[in-house]
Amino acid sequence: MVEVILIPMSERLNLSGRKALVTGAAGAVAQVVARDLKNRGAYVIGMDRSALQETHFFDEVIEVDLGSSSIPSIPCPVEDLDAVIHLAGRALPEEAESHGSIPERSVIEQTINDNFMSLVDVVAITRPALTSNSSITVVSSINSLRAFGLPIYSAAKGAVNAFVISIAPQLLAEGIRINAVALGTVERTGGRDRRAAGRKVFRKLRKTIPDGRPLTTEEASRSILSVGIDSPGISGSVTVVDKGQSNFVNW
Repeated sequence: MVEVILIPMSERLNLSGRKALVTGAAGAVAQVVARDLKNRGAYVIGMDRSALQETHFFDEVIEVDLGSSSIPSIPCPVEDLDAVIHLAGRALPEEAESHGSIPERSVIEQTINDNFMSLVDVVAITRPALTSNSSITVVSSINSLRAFGLPIYSAAKGAVNAFVISIAPQLLAEGIRINAVALGTVERTGGRDRRAAGRKVFRKLRKTIPDGRPLTTEEASRSILSVGIDSPGISGSVTVVDKGQSNFVNW
């Protein structure tokens, strides 16, 4: 693990003329990442399994269900990519509702597909189009490092971390950096599924944060871009961004 260093505004790269692909584009963090990339001059392509309600931060949107079929699931739809920010994946509410029991096989398979296979797929899709000195930044979770009551999700994110570390030397030989950012709990902004079990888990997670305040989507975006875009010396890392949550967890 490495300590994240947030790059001052004056030292952040101008991204005019650069192309960035953001997966999981419907998510709250992805929307802020897209906005921040756009504000720095990038041409931003969104990718999600369903149509987006908010598209003004994206120059184009591609609809594809990553990791659900063959690898790669589609040919790369763009040329000369400079950055990929992979935000697809989540914990399924059905696992939270299992209350510590092993969930049904379909839930396990969907969790692995959404979190790990989607990453393998997006690397396979974009690798031929990534330019020299480009980057792939993958959002992982501190669930991969500590017990937070979601063992299937934790295992999927652990696989994400191992994949990033293992494939980094191969990609770096092609001029592509890959890193993971293991986020702690991020503020809830009304996502796709707000079942009672999910709300209960979120309230419990808040109690594991030293100051009781989750990361904001802006803090998450700034950290992701600091590691993935603005730090050319980082490759093959899993950077923890969690306000100390994983150090003080008492689940």
